[in-house]
Amino acid sequence: MGGHLNIKRSPKFKDEFSFDSLYKTTLKTELNVDSRPPRIRMSSFPFCPRRFMYECIGYMTGNYLWSFTADFYCGIGTAVHQALQKWVPLANPGYILGNWSCDHCGKWVRDPDESNPRGRIWKPYMVYAKIGPLMCPKCGRPMQYEEFEFILPDAPVSGHCDGVLMFDPSSILNIELTPDNYYVVDRALRSEDLDVTLPAYILEYKTAGLMMATKRAEPKLEHRCQANMYVGAARRILPKKFGLRNLDVRGFLVKYFARDRPQTCSQDLRLEIEGNEFYKQQCGFVNIFDNAMMLGGDYTKAMFKCWPCEVVSTFYDDCPYREECRKVTPQEFRSQVKEVRPLYKKVRIVRPE
Repeated sequence: MGGHLNIKRSPKFKDEFSFDSLYKTTLKTELNVDSRPPRIRMSSFPFCPRRFMYECIGYMTGNYLWSFTADFYCGIGTAVHQALQKWVPLANPGYILGNWSCDHCGKWVRDPDESNPRGRIWKPYMVYAKIGPLMCPKCGRPMQYEEFEFILPDAPVSGHCDGVLMFDPSSILNIELTPDNYYVVDRALRSEDLDVTLPAYILEYKTAGLMMATKRAEPKLEHRCQANMYVGAARRILPKKFGLRNLDVRGFLVKYFARDRPQTCSQDLRLEIEGNEFYKQQCGFVNIFDNAMMLGGDYTKAMFKCWPCEVVSTFYDDCPYREECRKVTPQEFRSQVKEVRPLYKKVRIVRPE
């Protein structure tokens, strides 16, 4: 006969055993499982040279902890972003500017990461800086939205914005956009004959609890800082890199979505940005850190004297290193810079030529 389980009586379990006890332990567990070292990214702004150095030290000493709860919320946020980036352009042709990929028409290329044992990665076929949605010119399939990657010319910083929203192009171009004619927005962005600019806003999607999604009257401080940096980056990079001569990035729009209810979201939290003093200030803080790490000497002294929390105190009220930072001596500080320098040189973001 075939094998089978010959159980004659039920096993006796401990009365206190339950999955709930395992889950409660899961909720309380923190592990050093995030192997990615800290990098200077706009999503973590406002930036402080001293705070970032302490984050690097925490990573090197095994104190860079991750948890199930953090994974849970990040996973939900990623899923919501992907759904919005797929469906908003599909439902509204002519309003979203972005990059587009077709995985079906990709190819194998050499992987610059030497730790990859296969030595190569699959690279999707890409179309850059176009109004969506887009069909693949090779196979005719719908292409996936891909975020713009900004590598700043003014400081070694990178970041990805969630989207670029063309603001009411139909009124400016005096045409009703349809699935058959929305390509005119793309042509207008590059036209040498157009005597007007097309306004656009950096889009930032945020997931939140039900209360924040419905009651939020303005973006959270860290979200304003992040979006402000994307505005500065987009103004400097998109027109020049992609020939979008008539693109006018006026500010940003942050939208909060309830994690468990797609119909529930905040109002449009849209802000105009005149000039970009915040962008310049933050790039200055990053360059102070970068110079101290790459050049040392007087630049390390300049970083020791850099206190962003005194310049713009409200941006840094929640700093977990405040007490440690205040107590460190110049000699200890130089030792900390020396300790972090090798790690930073490995992960440093290279500015475009």
